[in-house]
Amino acid sequence: MARRNENVLDAIASMPWPFGFVLGIVAYFFARHFGGPFELLGWIFLLAFWAAALASFFKGLKRKRLLETQTSLDSLQSMSWREFETLVGEAFRRLGYFVEETGGGGKDGGIDLILSKAGRKELVQCKQWKT
Repeated sequence: MARRNENVLDAIASMPWPFGFVLGIVAYFFARHFGGPFELLGWIFLLAFWAAALASFFKGLKRKRLLETQTSLDSLQSMSWREFETLVGEAFRRLGYFVEETGGGGKDGGIDLILSKAGRKELVQCKQWKT
């Protein structure tokens, strides 16, 4: 399965926002424990992880709004393929699944979502047909 290169902050931003918030605090106190020049590094980690948590929070709001504003087949047809994948992922989140968006390489980049629930994994490839 093709995956895009992802750095640590991208990975944190794709997780639920409280994870990044708590991770920032843990990294800060861990760096402060060593003192000296590591204290500045602690502040940098704290701010970077909190920025990733903030990005995660706003992405979550956007996903929820995207699902709630769909009123007809016309609204589904008017969205981009990436928005459609996001919409499908949010629908599964509301059904209790943990959703990993793989960020495929394009309109048909392979597996789009990895769903986890009750110890099972399901692979999803989204297809949005305009006609």
